[in-house]
Amino acid sequence: MIEGFGGLPDDFDQLKALALSAMSQTLNLTAKVEDLTQTNAAAKAEIDRLTSIIKTLRRGRFGKRSEKLGAATE
Repeated sequence: MIEGFGGLPDDFDQLKALALSAMSQTLNLTAKVEDLTQTNAAAKAEIDRLTSIIKTLRRGRFGKRSEKLGAATE
């Protein structure tokens, strides 16, 4: 029987089942952490790619060369 909050069972089989349950939960959480880590890495890579595209577009529109091109067309 489990006594009070956080108590452990007195029966060996119940204690073994509790330990196996805790181990299973730990493995599930570890798998979720790994999955979220991979998702986070992919998101960071996408952010870096999009940031690079934005920088390239800004250079083309607002860079020194864009001023020269605008002055030549007038």
